[in-house]
Amino acid sequence: STKKIKYHSYLLFYFSLIALIFVLYLTYIELFVINAICIVCVLIALTTLSIFILTAKLYGKQSIKLITNHIE
Repeated sequence: STKKIKYHSYLLFYFSLIALIFVLYLTYIELFVINAICIVCVLIALTTLSIFILTAKLYGKQSIKLITNHIE
């Protein structure tokens, strides 16, 4: 049961990383292709960045160790 909670925490870190990369891509498109700024998009980008920072502080090092231990 505790392992299941542990893996969910790690998944939260990796999903927030994927979300951050996607939001950065959309922000690039917004600024350099469309040449428009959407307030809602900026708020979503800031929220996603905040979630990533929090999960990275809480679970980042353990998540990376988990993956590297499986690779070795």
